[in-house]
Amino acid sequence: MNKDILKTVENRLYDYFEREELLEGSKLKIHKLQEQIKQIDEDIKGNNVMLEGGYKSITYGEKVQTSLDTTSYFEKEFVRAVERLEKEKVFKLGRISELKSEMRKLEEASIDIECNIDKLQEIDLKFIELKYKSKARLSVEEVANELNMSRSSAYLKRDKLIIEIAGWIGLQGLDF
Repeated sequence: MNKDILKTVENRLYDYFEREELLEGSKLKIHKLQEQIKQIDEDIKGNNVMLEGGYKSITYGEKVQTSLDTTSYFEKEFVRAVERLEKEKVFKLGRISELKSEMRKLEEASIDIECNIDKLQEIDLKFIELKYKSKARLSVEEVANELNMSRSSAYLKRDKLIIEIAGWIGLQGLDF
């Protein structure tokens, strides 16, 4: 059995069984980011921004400068504060886009397994669930004990299932 293929298929099985949990986590993150974006929009609309810096006192030194810029210090600070909020909003929108992309990739990676897993015999499905679905991540020996089979039979069953699943996910024809 090619160890790279074994590792690839096993990782895909772990991901498949953790998919729902991962998708729910991503959905929650997206929801929280959308709430934060709404808050940013409300802060911008309501002029609820924090101005950095303090009051600048007038100095009566010798320097005299003239400027054609008629905006006050506070107007400039207000614009900077709004720009910071807008940058934060753009960052959060980008993060939402990344999370949605990750969710699509996760669902896409699981399609082949999802379409074929129900075709397995009951004992094979039980083996896969014990090995890859359980939170404890049982070893092949522990799965063998649970299913009352010998250690060598369990390893043969695992290899047979890995080869079959490798075919489902497009790894067939490779050196096993």
